[in-house]
Formats: sequence, C-alpha cells, structure tokens
Amino acid sequence: MRYKPHQYQAIAEQYALDHPRCGLFLDMGLGKTVVTLTVIDQLIYDYFEIARGRILVIAPLRVAEDTWSRESSKWDHLQRLRISKVLGSAKRRLAALSTPADIYIINRDNVVWLTQQCGAHWPFDMVVVPVSYTHLRAHETGRNLVCRLLLEKKKKTHTKKKKHITKRK
Repeated sequence: MRYKPHQYQAIAEQYALDHPRCGLFLDMGLGKTVVTLTVIDQLIYDYFEIARGRILVIAPLRVAEDTWSRESSKWDHLQRLRISKVLGSAKRRLAALSTPADIYIINRDNVVWLTQQCGAHWPFDMVVVPVSYTHLRAHETGRNLVCRLLLEKKKKTHTKKKKHITKRK
C-alpha cells in the first residue's frame, strides 16, 4: 500500500528526525507505528545515522508479536526493513538476536534478560518504547531496574565515545 502521510504524521516524522530523543503522543489509530517505522527507515537508509541492526523496540507482548511486522509489511516504502522478534524461550530469543535484521522487537518482560545477555556490550543505537513509559517503570515489577540499566548502558557508551574522541586529539 502506498503511504501518503497526513499532515500531522509528516509533522511528527520531521519532529522525530530533528529531535533524537522525543515522544510522539498521538491517539490510538493515528499511525504512530508507521510514522516511527518511516523515521527508522529514513535514519538507516537516507540519513545513515543508525547502523542496520542497531534498533530495539520494547513493546507489550501482543504488540511485539504482531503490530510492528504487520505494519512494516503493509506499506510499500517499508518493505526493505527486516524485523526480528526476540520472543519465546531463551533459545528462540538468542536465535532471533543472531538473525540479521534492522529492528529487534522484544516484549517488556524480557528486557532484563536482554540486558544480562548483552552485558557491557550494548549493541543498540536506538531504543523505541511504543507505549506509556509508566509501563516500564512500574514499582511493583523489575521494570524500573530495566530503565536504569538502559540509561546506564547509554551513559557508559556515550562516555566511552567521548573519552575515545578526546584521546585522539
């Protein structure tokens, strides 16, 4: 299907491209997924800002199982995006992480497992959380730990890059 964004979708796309850390707060059914996938596609193939295979989507299980792959296969301009679903048993999740893809989708409950698997080597340049942030920081779960782990990994990676750049001068 040919994608012709509504004006608000085009504005959201440009905003996301202009602001590396942002939130798209659109009501259900207004195309947040296609907007996000379009931005990802552009960042990989048009802007070369993100390496292929360096994007992680953290979603509720049902969304991880269906929504992102269905949306990417629906739209003509997103056909080249490869998605790997990091779901199921530990063995299946490891196999999914080993599969060459542009986007890796994991459900919220397996993010702690993923951070343990990656250790100090966090391979993702971009993390997309397509639901309310409060789902990830609920105090009755280990998800607040997940957010801290993700933020710490990003800080450490950013600090290492700065030190490396400083040493080269």
